[in-house]
Amino acid sequence: MSYPLPGRRLSICFVTTILLLVINVVTVFQNITKFSRRTHSITIMDSSVFKERATSNYSKFQFSSKSQQLQINGISPPAKTNKFVYNERSDSNAFLLKNNQSKLPVRVAFFEGFRGDNWIFDRYFKPFTSEVRCACSQDRDDVVIKQMVSKRYEIKSFDIVVFPYDVTVLRGDKLFWARLHEIREQERPHQKWIYATRESPFKLRRTIIPRPFTKKSFHWSLTYRTISDFPSPYGYYQLYETQPNRTRTKNWAMGKSGLIAWMSSNNHTSWYRQNFVGRLNDLTKIDIYGKNGVQCGRSSEECESKIKTYKFYLALENSCCKEYISEKFWRTLTWNCVPIVVGPSKEDYKRMAPPHSFIHADDYDSMEDLVDFVHKVDANDTLYNTFFQWKDTGYVVNSFPDAGSDTKNVPDEPPDQLFYSCAKVCAMAKKYRLEKNKASLDESLSYFDPGSHGWDGSCHDCGTKSWIKKFQKDN
Repeated sequence: MSYPLPGRRLSICFVTTILLLVINVVTVFQNITKFSRRTHSITIMDSSVFKERATSNYSKFQFSSKSQQLQINGISPPAKTNKFVYNERSDSNAFLLKNNQSKLPVRVAFFEGFRGDNWIFDRYFKPFTSEVRCACSQDRDDVVIKQMVSKRYEIKSFDIVVFPYDVTVLRGDKLFWARLHEIREQERPHQKWIYATRESPFKLRRTIIPRPFTKKSFHWSLTYRTISDFPSPYGYYQLYETQPNRTRTKNWAMGKSGLIAWMSSNNHTSWYRQNFVGRLNDLTKIDIYGKNGVQCGRSSEECESKIKTYKFYLALENSCCKEYISEKFWRTLTWNCVPIVVGPSKEDYKRMAPPHSFIHADDYDSMEDLVDFVHKVDANDTLYNTFFQWKDTGYVVNSFPDAGSDTKNVPDEPPDQLFYSCAKVCAMAKKYRLEKNKASLDESLSYFDPGSHGWDGSCHDCGTKSWIKKFQKDN
Protein backbone atom coordinates (compact mmCIF):
# COMPACT_ATOMS: atom_id res chain seq x y z
CA MET A 1 0.00 0.00 0.00
CA SER A 2 1.33 3.44 -0.82
CA TYR A 3 0.96 6.50 1.42
CA PRO A 4 0.35 10.03 0.17
CA LEU A 5 3.17 12.56 0.79
CA PRO A 6 2.40 15.17 3.50
CA GLY A 7 1.12 18.47 2.37
CA ARG A 8 3.09 21.72 2.28
CA ARG A 9 1.44 23.00 5.49
CA LEU A 10 2.37 19.89 7.45
CA SER A 11 6.03 20.20 6.34
CA ILE A 12 6.27 23.79 7.59
CA CYS A 13 4.82 22.84 11.03
CA PHE A 14 7.25 19.95 11.36
CA VAL A 15 10.30 22.10 10.57
CA THR A 16 9.12 24.85 12.91
CA THR A 17 8.74 22.37 15.78
CA ILE A 18 12.27 21.04 15.24
CA LEU A 19 13.73 24.58 15.23
CA LEU A 20 11.96 25.48 18.49
CA LEU A 21 13.32 22.37 20.17
CA VAL A 22 16.86 23.24 19.07
CA ILE A 23 16.52 26.82 20.34
CA ASN A 24 15.26 25.63 23.74
CA VAL A 25 18.13 23.18 24.09
CA VAL A 26 20.68 25.90 23.25
CA THR A 27 19.09 28.34 25.72
CA VAL A 28 19.13 25.80 28.55
CA PHE A 29 22.78 24.97 27.80
CA GLN A 30 23.74 28.67 27.88
CA ASN A 31 21.98 29.22 31.22
CA ILE A 32 23.73 26.21 32.74
CA THR A 33 27.08 27.51 31.50
CA LYS A 34 26.49 31.00 32.94
CA PHE A 35 25.39 29.62 36.30
CA SER A 36 28.40 27.31 36.43
CA ARG A 37 30.79 30.18 35.74
CA ARG A 38 29.16 32.38 38.36
CA THR A 39 29.26 29.76 41.10
CA HIS A 40 32.89 29.05 40.33
CA SER A 41 33.91 32.68 40.63
CA ILE A 42 32.24 33.85 43.85
CA THR A 43 30.42 32.34 46.78
CA ILE A 44 26.80 33.42 47.14
CA MET A 45 25.66 33.66 50.75
CA ASP A 46 22.27 33.65 52.36
CA SER A 47 21.86 37.00 54.06
CA SER A 48 19.99 35.44 56.96
CA VAL A 49 23.10 33.79 58.35
CA PHE A 50 24.69 37.16 59.01
CA LYS A 51 22.17 38.49 61.48
CA GLU A 52 24.15 39.47 64.55
CA ARG A 53 23.66 41.63 67.59
CA ALA A 54 26.08 43.34 69.92
CA THR A 55 26.39 41.22 73.05
CA SER A 56 28.13 43.85 75.16
CA ASN A 57 26.45 46.05 77.73
CA TYR A 58 28.25 48.93 76.06
CA SER A 59 25.70 49.54 73.34
CA LYS A 60 27.81 51.91 71.27
CA PHE A 61 30.64 49.44 70.87
CA GLN A 62 29.98 47.11 67.99
CA PHE A 63 32.05 44.03 67.43
CA SER A 64 31.63 40.72 65.61
CA SER A 65 30.86 37.77 67.85
CA LYS A 66 29.82 34.67 65.92
CA SER A 67 29.46 31.56 68.04
CA GLN A 68 28.51 29.15 65.28
CA GLN A 69 30.36 27.94 62.21
CA LEU A 70 28.73 28.94 58.94
CA GLN A 71 28.58 26.28 56.25
CA ILE A 72 28.87 27.85 52.80
CA ASN A 73 29.18 25.45 49.85
CA GLY A 74 30.52 22.84 52.25
CA ILE A 75 33.39 25.05 53.50
CA SER A 76 33.70 26.35 57.05
CA PRO A 77 35.37 29.66 57.94
CA PRO A 78 38.48 29.44 60.13
CA ALA A 79 37.96 28.76 63.80
CA LYS A 80 38.16 31.82 66.05
CA THR A 81 41.69 32.38 67.34
CA ASN A 82 43.06 34.22 70.36
CA LYS A 83 41.54 37.68 70.06
CA PHE A 84 44.91 39.28 70.72
CA VAL A 85 46.76 37.31 68.06
CA TYR A 86 46.93 38.38 64.42
CA ASN A 87 46.16 35.33 62.27
CA GLU A 88 48.45 35.78 59.28
CA ARG A 89 47.07 33.02 57.06
CA SER A 90 43.58 31.67 56.40
CA ASP A 91 43.48 28.73 53.98
CA SER A 92 39.77 27.97 54.16
CA ASN A 93 38.10 31.31 53.57
CA ALA A 94 34.70 30.76 52.01
CA PHE A 95 33.92 34.44 51.89
CA LEU A 96 36.50 35.56 49.32
CA LEU A 97 36.66 35.19 45.57
CA LYS A 98 37.77 31.73 44.57
CA ASN A 99 39.56 29.74 41.89
CA ASN A 100 41.02 31.70 38.99
CA GLN A 101 39.42 35.08 39.64
CA SER A 102 41.85 37.41 41.44
CA LYS A 103 40.86 39.44 44.48
CA LEU A 104 41.11 43.17 44.07
CA PRO A 105 43.45 44.72 46.66
CA VAL A 106 41.70 46.39 49.59
CA ARG A 107 42.86 49.99 49.81
CA VAL A 108 43.40 51.48 53.29
CA ALA A 109 44.01 55.19 53.93
CA PHE A 110 45.29 56.74 57.15
CA PHE A 111 43.81 60.21 57.33
CA GLU A 112 46.39 62.58 58.81
CA GLY A 113 44.61 65.84 57.99
CA PHE A 114 43.99 66.58 61.68
CA ARG A 115 47.50 65.92 62.95
CA GLY A 116 49.31 68.78 64.63
CA ASP A 117 52.60 67.02 65.40
CA ASN A 118 54.58 64.19 63.82
CA TRP A 119 56.06 62.80 67.04
CA ILE A 120 54.97 59.23 66.34
CA PHE A 121 56.81 59.18 63.02
CA ASP A 122 59.98 60.54 64.62
CA ARG A 123 60.01 57.73 67.20
CA TYR A 124 58.63 54.63 65.51
CA PHE A 125 58.63 54.69 61.69
CA LYS A 126 58.83 56.88 58.60
CA PRO A 127 55.60 58.27 57.11
CA PHE A 128 54.42 56.51 53.95
CA THR A 129 52.79 59.17 51.78
CA SER A 130 52.99 56.96 48.70
CA GLU A 131 51.37 53.54 48.25
CA VAL A 132 52.73 50.57 50.21
CA ARG A 133 51.70 47.02 49.25
CA CYS A 134 51.20 44.55 52.09
CA ALA A 135 51.16 40.81 51.37
CA CYS A 136 48.71 39.33 53.87
CA SER A 137 49.37 35.65 53.16
CA GLN A 138 51.12 33.33 50.73
CA ASP A 139 48.24 33.89 48.32
CA ARG A 140 49.64 36.38 45.82
CA ASP A 141 46.23 38.01 45.42
CA ASP A 142 45.77 38.59 49.16
CA VAL A 143 47.14 42.13 49.04
CA VAL A 144 46.35 45.37 50.86
CA ILE A 145 47.49 48.78 49.71
CA LYS A 146 47.99 51.37 52.46
CA GLN A 147 48.80 55.05 52.25
CA MET A 148 48.77 58.18 54.41
CA VAL A 149 46.63 61.03 53.10
CA SER A 150 45.87 64.51 54.40
CA LYS A 151 43.40 65.97 51.87
CA ARG A 152 39.68 65.32 52.06
CA TYR A 153 39.21 64.48 48.39
CA GLU A 154 41.88 61.76 48.61
CA ILE A 155 39.70 59.42 50.67
CA LYS A 156 37.35 58.69 47.76
CA SER A 157 39.75 56.16 46.25
CA PHE A 158 39.95 53.95 49.37
CA ASP A 159 37.84 51.14 50.81
CA ILE A 160 38.83 51.81 54.43
CA VAL A 161 39.80 55.09 56.09
CA VAL A 162 41.57 54.93 59.45
CA PHE A 163 41.45 58.00 61.68
CA PRO A 164 44.40 57.75 64.09
CA TYR A 165 43.88 59.59 67.38
CA ASP A 166 46.46 60.71 69.90
CA VAL A 167 47.05 63.85 71.95
CA THR A 168 48.41 65.77 68.93
CA VAL A 169 45.32 65.29 66.74
CA LEU A 170 42.85 68.15 66.29
CA ARG A 171 39.10 67.61 66.23
CA GLY A 172 38.19 69.43 63.00
CA ASP A 173 35.14 71.65 62.52
CA LYS A 174 31.59 70.74 61.48
CA LEU A 175 32.03 71.92 57.91
CA PHE A 176 35.11 69.73 57.46
CA TRP A 177 33.33 66.64 58.79
CA ALA A 178 30.22 67.38 56.73
CA ARG A 179 32.35 67.41 53.59
CA LEU A 180 34.03 64.13 54.56
CA HIS A 181 30.62 62.51 55.00
CA GLU A 182 29.46 63.90 51.67
CA ILE A 183 32.45 62.38 49.90
CA ARG A 184 31.83 58.99 51.50
CA GLU A 185 28.13 58.94 50.72
CA GLN A 186 28.45 60.10 47.12
CA GLU A 187 31.76 58.61 46.02
CA ARG A 188 32.29 55.51 48.19
CA PRO A 189 29.09 54.34 49.93
CA HIS A 190 30.66 51.02 51.03
CA GLN A 191 33.68 52.73 52.59
CA LYS A 192 34.41 51.88 56.24
CA TRP A 193 35.83 54.34 58.77
CA ILE A 194 37.87 53.20 61.77
CA TYR A 195 38.50 55.09 65.01
CA ALA A 196 42.01 54.03 66.06
CA THR A 197 43.81 54.92 69.27
CA ARG A 198 45.86 53.48 72.12
CA GLU A 199 45.15 56.43 74.40
CA SER A 200 42.51 56.55 77.11
CA PRO A 201 39.31 58.59 76.61
CA PHE A 202 40.55 61.06 79.23
CA LYS A 203 43.55 61.97 77.08
CA LEU A 204 41.36 62.38 73.97
CA ARG A 205 38.45 64.46 75.22
CA ARG A 206 39.64 67.52 73.33
CA THR A 207 39.74 65.54 70.09
CA ILE A 208 36.12 64.29 70.06
CA ILE A 209 34.61 65.27 66.74
CA PRO A 210 31.68 67.74 66.62
CA ARG A 211 28.18 66.50 67.17
CA PRO A 212 26.13 65.13 65.48
CA PHE A 213 28.98 63.40 63.62
CA THR A 214 30.11 61.36 66.64
CA LYS A 215 27.25 58.88 66.27
CA LYS A 216 27.48 57.88 62.61
CA SER A 217 31.06 58.38 61.51
CA PHE A 218 33.05 55.35 62.62
CA HIS A 219 31.93 51.85 61.69
CA TRP A 220 34.66 50.10 63.68
CA SER A 221 37.06 50.78 66.53
CA LEU A 222 40.67 49.81 67.18
CA THR A 223 41.51 50.42 70.84
CA TYR A 224 42.93 48.67 73.90
CA ARG A 225 39.40 47.58 74.91
CA THR A 226 38.61 43.89 74.56
CA ILE A 227 35.23 44.74 73.00
CA SER A 228 36.76 46.70 70.13
CA ASP A 229 36.42 45.40 66.60
CA PHE A 230 40.21 45.19 66.55
CA PRO A 231 41.40 44.77 70.17
CA SER A 232 44.91 46.12 70.57
CA PRO A 233 45.92 45.79 74.25
CA TYR A 234 49.27 46.94 75.54
CA GLY A 235 50.07 43.41 76.63
CA TYR A 236 48.62 40.07 77.63
CA TYR A 237 49.33 36.88 79.52
CA GLN A 238 49.76 33.75 77.40
CA LEU A 239 49.59 30.24 78.83
CA TYR A 240 52.16 27.70 77.68
CA GLU A 241 50.77 25.23 75.13
CA THR A 242 52.31 22.38 77.12
CA GLN A 243 52.85 22.85 80.81
CA PRO A 244 56.39 22.33 82.20
CA ASN A 245 56.95 19.14 84.19
CA ARG A 246 58.46 21.00 87.13
CA THR A 247 58.07 24.32 88.88
CA ARG A 248 60.76 26.96 89.18
CA THR A 249 62.93 27.12 92.27
CA LYS A 250 64.49 30.50 91.47
CA ASN A 251 64.66 33.12 94.20
CA TRP A 252 63.39 36.26 92.45
CA ALA A 253 64.62 38.48 95.28
CA MET A 254 68.24 37.53 94.60
CA GLY A 255 70.41 40.42 93.40
CA LYS A 256 67.78 43.11 94.01
CA SER A 257 69.14 45.83 96.28
CA GLY A 258 66.48 48.51 95.73
CA LEU A 259 62.98 48.62 97.18
CA ILE A 260 60.67 50.76 94.98
CA ALA A 261 61.41 52.55 91.71
CA TRP A 262 59.30 54.91 89.65
CA MET A 263 59.89 56.58 86.30
CA SER A 264 58.06 59.88 85.96
CA SER A 265 56.56 60.84 82.62
CA ASN A 266 53.99 63.44 81.58
CA ASN A 267 52.01 65.36 84.16
CA HIS A 268 48.74 65.41 82.20
CA THR A 269 46.84 63.01 84.44
CA SER A 270 43.30 62.57 85.72
CA TRP A 271 44.57 62.41 89.30
CA TYR A 272 47.38 63.91 91.39
CA ARG A 273 49.90 61.19 90.64
CA GLN A 274 52.94 63.27 91.60
CA ASN A 275 51.38 64.06 94.98
CA PHE A 276 50.64 60.36 95.49
CA VAL A 277 54.28 59.45 94.90
CA GLY A 278 55.46 62.31 97.11
CA ARG A 279 53.26 61.18 100.00
CA LEU A 280 54.38 57.56 99.52
CA ASN A 281 57.99 58.71 99.53
CA ASP A 282 57.43 60.23 102.96
CA LEU A 283 56.57 56.76 104.28
CA THR A 284 59.15 54.62 102.48
CA LYS A 285 62.14 54.93 100.17
CA ILE A 286 61.30 55.51 96.49
CA ASP A 287 63.94 56.10 93.82
CA ILE A 288 62.58 58.30 91.03
CA TYR A 289 63.91 58.19 87.47
CA GLY A 290 63.10 60.38 84.49
CA LYS A 291 62.76 64.13 84.10
CA ASN A 292 61.72 64.57 87.74
CA GLY A 293 64.44 62.35 89.18
CA VAL A 294 67.60 60.50 88.22
CA GLN A 295 68.19 61.21 84.54
CA CYS A 296 68.14 58.25 82.17
CA GLY A 297 66.59 57.89 78.75
CA ARG A 298 63.07 56.49 78.63
CA SER A 299 63.07 52.95 77.18
CA SER A 300 66.87 52.99 77.29
CA GLU A 301 68.92 49.93 78.26
CA GLU A 302 70.61 52.01 80.97
CA CYS A 303 67.31 52.83 82.64
CA GLU A 304 66.00 49.29 82.25
CA SER A 305 69.09 47.71 83.82
CA LYS A 306 68.79 50.02 86.84
CA ILE A 307 65.10 49.34 87.43
CA LYS A 308 65.64 45.57 87.28
CA THR A 309 67.58 45.85 90.56
CA TYR A 310 64.40 46.87 92.44
CA LYS A 311 61.83 44.55 93.98
CA PHE A 312 58.84 46.78 93.28
CA TYR A 313 57.88 49.33 90.64
CA LEU A 314 55.09 51.94 90.71
CA ALA A 315 52.96 51.23 87.61
CA LEU A 316 50.66 54.23 88.01
CA GLU A 317 48.39 55.01 85.06
CA ASN A 318 47.85 58.60 83.92
CA SER A 319 44.10 58.00 83.94
CA CYS A 320 41.86 55.39 85.49
CA CYS A 321 39.66 53.94 82.77
CA LYS A 322 38.16 50.52 82.20
CA GLU A 323 40.78 48.01 80.94
CA TYR A 324 43.36 50.76 80.46
CA ILE A 325 46.46 48.82 81.54
CA SER A 326 49.32 50.45 79.69
CA GLU A 327 52.88 49.43 78.86
CA LYS A 328 53.96 50.57 82.35
CA PHE A 329 52.43 47.45 83.85
CA TRP A 330 53.47 44.91 81.22
CA ARG A 331 57.00 46.26 81.04
CA THR A 332 57.31 45.95 84.82
CA LEU A 333 56.49 42.25 84.61
CA THR A 334 59.13 41.71 81.92
CA TRP A 335 61.64 43.45 84.23
CA ASN A 336 60.81 40.85 86.93
CA CYS A 337 59.61 43.50 89.37
CA VAL A 338 56.32 43.40 91.29
CA PRO A 339 54.08 46.25 90.06
CA ILE A 340 52.24 48.39 92.61
CA VAL A 341 49.27 49.61 90.60
CA VAL A 342 46.76 52.44 90.52
CA GLY A 343 44.51 52.43 87.47
CA PRO A 344 41.42 50.44 86.48
CA SER A 345 39.57 48.22 88.93
CA LYS A 346 41.18 45.17 90.47
CA GLU A 347 38.70 43.04 88.52
CA ASP A 348 40.18 44.32 85.24
CA TYR A 349 43.70 43.44 86.39
CA LYS A 350 42.61 39.99 87.58
CA ARG A 351 40.95 39.28 84.24
CA MET A 352 43.83 40.49 82.06
CA ALA A 353 47.06 40.12 84.06
CA PRO A 354 48.89 37.01 85.28
CA PRO A 355 47.37 35.65 88.50
CA HIS A 356 48.78 37.10 91.74
CA SER A 357 51.34 39.23 89.91
CA PHE A 358 50.62 42.71 91.30
CA ILE A 359 49.73 44.77 94.39
CA HIS A 360 46.57 46.85 93.93
CA ALA A 361 46.65 50.00 96.07
CA ASP A 362 42.87 50.06 96.50
CA ASP A 363 43.03 46.79 98.47
CA TYR A 364 44.30 48.70 101.52
CA ASP A 365 42.47 50.97 103.92
CA SER A 366 45.28 53.52 104.06
CA MET A 367 48.58 54.34 102.43
CA GLU A 368 50.27 53.25 105.66
CA ASP A 369 48.67 49.81 105.34
CA LEU A 370 49.93 49.59 101.76
CA VAL A 371 53.48 50.46 102.84
CA ASP A 372 53.35 47.95 105.72
CA PHE A 373 52.42 45.17 103.29
CA VAL A 374 55.22 46.11 100.89
CA HIS A 375 57.72 45.98 103.77
CA LYS A 376 56.32 42.60 104.83
CA VAL A 377 56.81 41.16 101.34
CA ASP A 378 60.29 42.71 101.12
CA ALA A 379 61.36 40.98 104.33
CA ASN A 380 60.15 37.51 103.29
CA ASP A 381 61.67 35.96 100.15
CA THR A 382 59.17 33.10 100.19
CA LEU A 383 56.27 35.56 100.18
CA TYR A 384 57.96 37.68 97.50
CA ASN A 385 58.42 34.65 95.24
CA THR A 386 54.68 33.93 95.29
CA PHE A 387 54.27 36.95 93.02
CA PHE A 388 56.21 35.07 90.32
CA GLN A 389 54.45 31.70 90.40
CA TRP A 390 52.58 32.67 87.23
CA LYS A 391 55.85 32.17 85.34
CA ASP A 392 55.41 28.41 85.84
CA THR A 393 52.28 28.34 83.67
CA GLY A 394 52.73 31.13 81.13
CA TYR A 395 54.53 34.23 79.96
CA VAL A 396 53.86 37.91 79.34
CA VAL A 397 53.82 39.58 75.93
CA ASN A 398 54.48 43.32 75.98
CA SER A 399 52.85 44.45 72.74
CA PHE A 400 53.78 48.12 73.03
CA PRO A 401 56.78 48.79 70.77
CA ASP A 402 59.87 50.42 72.20
CA ALA A 403 60.58 53.82 70.73
CA GLY A 404 63.76 54.10 68.73
CA SER A 405 66.53 56.19 70.26
CA ASP A 406 67.89 57.25 66.86
CA THR A 407 65.16 59.42 65.34
CA LYS A 408 67.05 59.74 62.05
CA ASN A 409 67.09 56.01 61.35
CA VAL A 410 63.61 54.79 62.24
CA PRO A 411 62.37 51.85 60.11
CA ASP A 412 60.17 52.21 57.04
CA GLU A 413 57.61 49.62 58.16
CA PRO A 414 55.85 50.31 61.50
CA PRO A 415 56.09 47.68 64.26
CA ASP A 416 53.36 45.03 63.98
CA GLN A 417 51.70 46.30 67.18
CA LEU A 418 50.91 49.74 65.72
CA PHE A 419 47.75 50.18 63.69
CA TYR A 420 49.80 51.62 60.81
CA SER A 421 51.46 48.23 60.26
CA CYS A 422 50.82 45.71 57.50
CA ALA A 423 49.73 43.21 60.16
CA LYS A 424 46.91 45.50 61.29
CA VAL A 425 45.72 46.58 57.83
CA CYS A 426 45.55 42.92 56.78
CA ALA A 427 43.17 42.29 59.68
CA MET A 428 41.12 45.31 58.60
CA ALA A 429 40.96 44.04 55.02
CA LYS A 430 39.82 40.61 56.15
CA LYS A 431 36.91 42.10 58.09
CA TYR A 432 36.08 44.43 55.20
CA ARG A 433 35.75 41.52 52.78
CA LEU A 434 33.50 39.70 55.22
CA GLU A 435 31.33 42.76 55.77
CA LYS A 436 30.87 43.33 52.03
CA ASN A 437 29.03 40.02 51.85
CA LYS A 438 26.72 40.77 54.74
CA ALA A 439 23.14 41.79 54.48
CA SER A 440 22.53 45.41 55.42
CA LEU A 441 22.17 45.73 59.18
CA ASP A 442 20.28 48.27 61.22
CA GLU A 443 22.51 51.36 61.11
CA SER A 444 22.03 51.95 64.83
CA LEU A 445 23.97 48.74 65.46
CA SER A 446 26.88 49.43 63.16
CA TYR A 447 28.67 52.52 64.47
CA PHE A 448 31.19 53.26 67.18
CA ASP A 449 30.46 56.50 69.03
CA PRO A 450 33.56 58.05 70.69
CA GLY A 451 31.27 60.33 72.68
CA SER A 452 29.19 57.50 74.13
CA HIS A 453 29.10 56.33 77.71
CA GLY A 454 30.64 53.03 76.66
CA TRP A 455 33.84 54.79 75.62
CA ASP A 456 34.04 58.38 76.87
CA GLY A 457 32.22 57.41 80.05
CA SER A 458 34.51 54.47 80.84
CA CYS A 459 36.88 56.52 83.04
CA HIS A 460 36.32 56.66 86.79
CA ASP A 461 37.92 57.50 90.13
CA CYS A 462 41.27 55.85 90.73
CA GLY A 463 40.03 53.94 93.75
CA THR A 464 37.09 53.27 96.02
CA LYS A 465 38.87 53.93 99.32
CA SER A 466 38.66 57.44 100.74
CA TRP A 467 42.44 57.90 101.04
CA ILE A 468 42.92 57.32 97.30
CA LYS A 469 39.97 59.53 96.40
CA LYS A 470 41.82 62.44 98.02
CA PHE A 471 44.24 62.37 95.09
CA GLN A 472 41.45 62.58 92.51
CA LYS A 473 41.19 65.73 90.36
CA ASP A 474 37.86 67.37 89.63
CA ASN A 475 37.95 66.67 85.88
